Amino acid sequence: MEIDTRWFEACHGVVDGNLGPVERYLAAGGDPARQLTQFEVALLNRPSAFDIGFTLIHLALRYVFFDEEFQHPQ
Repeated sequence: MEIDTRWFEACHGVVDGNLGPVERYLAAGGDPARQLTQFEVALLNRPSAFDIGFTLIHLALRYVFFDEEFQHPQ
């Protein structure tokens, strides 16, 4: 099975707060609604970060916006 490295880098990028890989994935025609499969979650090997069925949007909601809330208290 061929691994889409741009997709993996984009997923890691969201979790790590590095949106450059996400921008490159999307600029190359990547699908923001693509869902992580069981196989991909196992390869990413971070069960606390990645769940089956998650998209870049799910990851962004979990990591980017959640972190922003705590970095900028009102």
